[in-house]
Amino acid sequence: MGEPELSSPSPEVDRLIEAASISSLSLDGLSEEDLQELAERVLLCDYSGVSEIAGVGARGLTRLVRSFHELVIKAPERRVLRSPDSRHLSKDILRLISENCLSNTSRNKVLSLLPTLNPGLILERQERLASALQIII
Repeated sequence: MGEPELSSPSPEVDRLIEAASISSLSLDGLSEEDLQELAERVLLCDYSGVSEIAGVGARGLTRLVRSFHELVIKAPERRVLRSPDSRHLSKDILRLISENCLSNTSRNKVLSLLPTLNPGLILERQERLASALQIII
């Protein structure tokens, strides 16, 4: 009998490894299954799960997630919108929409989409969204 055939990593795992390299984070020691799970959690913005699997702090988590999504959209985060004025305008629009949501759950979902570089705020928003989803489910 031959050796079991190794599956090639998914594109998400490849992006995750590249994002970790860009972010100066080491994912050594993680199995292929852990890397796949980590990539899925990054895509879902499950920050507490990413932190738990990768064992990274808030700053490393922010760098990893930002780098991963920049690789997905193929543009630097700050260059998605053309000017600082358009970035401020988009934040104001999302803030106005979030203030007029029908429920706290929908407000938290909108707020989770707001861009931020504050790692504490990212984790806080993710925890609020996770707890809201648990209540709904």
